[in-house]
Amino acid sequence: MDSHNTERSAGSRLAIELGTPVQVDAPRVNGRFRAELVGLVPGACVILTHPSVQYATGDSITIRYIHQGAVYGFRTDVRAIVSHPVKLLIVGYPQAVEEQNLRQSPRLECTLPCRVAVSGGEPQSGLLRDISRDGCRILLTRDGATQLEVEQGARVTLSFWIPPQEQVFEVPGDVRRFAADGRNLQLGIAFEVPAEEAYDAVRVLLDPMGRD
Repeated sequence: MDSHNTERSAGSRLAIELGTPVQVDAPRVNGRFRAELVGLVPGACVILTHPSVQYATGDSITIRYIHQGAVYGFRTDVRAIVSHPVKLLIVGYPQAVEEQNLRQSPRLECTLPCRVAVSGGEPQSGLLRDISRDGCRILLTRDGATQLEVEQGARVTLSFWIPPQEQVFEVPGDVRRFAADGRNLQLGIAFEVPAEEAYDAVRVLLDPMGRD
């Protein structure tokens, strides 16, 4: 994370609420997975729902989440895996937490085909017009075949693909703003957790040399 460190002593409480969605980066299994915070014991452990991944005790992982307009992240390790009565992942309580203000995340202007689906609805085709690590702007054309019922706060899933390999990304989020302009509908979406991988893929597409 491009951020500054916020040191926390053992026993202090994390700036996070129960039920908060988190992103779990697991280098050993080469992936990023979504989970939720279901409990914590300050100074001892953090308890998460168990993503469908074959973790092992001792695995090093990184956890990121959003709280009050900032992204927080910390490195820790898997302490225990519970499978009954529900699957839980117990990880070590962090000694240091990194913080990044979302407003510091630059937006990348782009024009990429995408689809947006409101929870329980059919996906609608549109264009991804810009993206940051924490959100994006979508343009939809409203016609007889595209009638997206949406309101502020609606949960949606954004899907878009990167040519030429057609790499597909799916990112959940919430509608923060929307505006109708004739035949067009613009949506501002805030991601549930930072879309680091999707953002980096767009950045590389726009600038293969990797300059921010």
